[in-house]
Amino acid sequence: WADGLVARILTGWLLPLNNQLLKYLKETFEKSQVFEDADDGRGVIQDFMIPIHHLEKAVQLTDTITGIYPLWMVPSRLYQPSLPLEILPKAGDVIFIDLGVYGFSHLPDWPGPDKTLKKFEKFTLEHQGFQGLYAETLLTLEQFCDMFPFQLYRRVRESLPYCEDAFPNTYEKVSRT
Repeated sequence: WADGLVARILTGWLLPLNNQLLKYLKETFEKSQVFEDADDGRGVIQDFMIPIHHLEKAVQLTDTITGIYPLWMVPSRLYQPSLPLEILPKAGDVIFIDLGVYGFSHLPDWPGPDKTLKKFEKFTLEHQGFQGLYAETLLTLEQFCDMFPFQLYRRVRESLPYCEDAFPNTYEKVSRT
């Protein structure tokens, strides 16, 4: 129902969350004294799109490695039969859940932001999910191309004059590797 006209008129101003707002909130709260662990680098702001039948495992993983609650969960349908086959989700016509993890881990054995992100990304790849591209990634280029269909993207970039010279590709924009 969320892609219907009435829903967009009534709630469209709420969704999706503005990336600049998320970055502002992260910078504001990580630098404030509101969270006592902010200086320890315990902050997590990540989103992952997981097929609904893997949601229980994803929540268990999140609880185990971060202990952060509440979690942001928004259902969505990514499969549109009119789209080119190259960009249809590998999981098929299933409901995906946007699982957002926003907060600070208070677990004593928390492995840190990079190891946590790598565990999330590994889980997401293994379960035919996607990572929010407004978030950071530590995926290799090969893993990134496995998660996101890069063939069509590359063809479009190659067909546009000066695109390769003038603009970084998506992976270069979001990767920290």
